[in-house]
Amino acid sequence: MIRLYNRQSGQHAQIEAKEDGSVVVQEGSSLNRMKSKTFPPALVNEPTGSFVTARVEEFLARGFYFIIDEVAGSQGTLTFKLRGTLELEGLVQALHLLKLEERELSDLALVESSWWVIGGASVALDTKFNDRILTCEVPAAYAAGAGLLFALTAGTDVDVRNLDGNPREMRPLIAEAQAKGMVDEAILERLYALRVLQRPIRIGARQGNRRTGLRMTM
Repeated sequence: MIRLYNRQSGQHAQIEAKEDGSVVVQEGSSLNRMKSKTFPPALVNEPTGSFVTARVEEFLARGFYFIIDEVAGSQGTLTFKLRGTLELEGLVQALHLLKLEERELSDLALVESSWWVIGGASVALDTKFNDRILTCEVPAAYAAGAGLLFALTAGTDVDVRNLDGNPREMRPLIAEAQAKGMVDEAILERLYALRVLQRPIRIGARQGNRRTGLRMTM
């Protein structure tokens, strides 16, 4: 069972695959008042996981974010947290690079708190005792967008951990974001500037026939 929420519309959503091969999709203003639509096995004419993923993507495209993903389980959940040294200028630049809609960037005083939805992850900014704290908790399967924001904002100082408190590497999250088409040249340049990634070696360098534009992979 997967549960999502849209903070702007106040709508809850739930997707559940049944043992008989059907998929139930629900949406409503509260968990107790959701309209239900059942896709019987005859309509699920592809692997159930792919069908569920497609329904999830439809909700993400409408601004929903993840609350629960029982398929991924708690072991697959990442907790992102950064406090103290967060600079608003860098955060604003990162949000612009991620191409959030202008209405989500309009209140850039960010004095008390704010939040954004990035790739199915809800990222919150809070100010407590003069510290700015950026946090996110999201199933690992959907953590690429949030991880990218933290990498763009914090560079090598970011603290990424799962629920057990074990550290997680940032580079696999960036690679996943690249695979999903979320990383363009402007984002790569900022990651290099923050030293989250080492600048790749250009093929042909030091050989007298440098071929610009060809780079080694991460």
